[in-house]
Amino acid sequence: MSYTTKRLVVFAFLLACVLNTDAQSYCPSQSDFPWEEWIESVQIGDLSNENNGKSRDFNTAGYSNFTDLNAPSVAKGNSIEFSFSSGRSGTTPAGFWSVFIDFNQDGDFTDAGENVLRQEVNAQTVAGRFDIPATAESGTTRLRIILAKEGFAQACDDPDR
Repeated sequence: MSYTTKRLVVFAFLLACVLNTDAQSYCPSQSDFPWEEWIESVQIGDLSNENNGKSRDFNTAGYSNFTDLNAPSVAKGNSIEFSFSSGRSGTTPAGFWSVFIDFNQDGDFTDAGENVLRQEVNAQTVAGRFDIPATAESGTTRLRIILAKEGFAQACDDPDR
């Protein structure tokens, strides 16, 4: 699959894993058609991106940054429930969901175990649980959620490459 055909929707926020870090510089990610499909809602534990006064921003190429929300606390070795819903301007609800968590807080999503979800769904919503490894660094860490229309994405995919 060519990167030029991949359509991505990205959502980022911090997940507190009770497990403060210096600010990290994470790779960019974006969507080339954010008005066609988007991440409508994200619920992780008691965190929700709905009804918080923010909305998706087409000016940021579909990248929505919710790192200012209060993240749920999760103890190392435990799990946390999640639910994500997509929005579409068309009729096909299918999508390829990928979720990455920087458990070792090194500023990337490439380490073993940091891709915590790769799931294709033929519905608007995907739900489940993330396991937080006992080896995760303590403190607040970054989580990235990507909805791709035409195949699984990597954390730093750029559809314009």
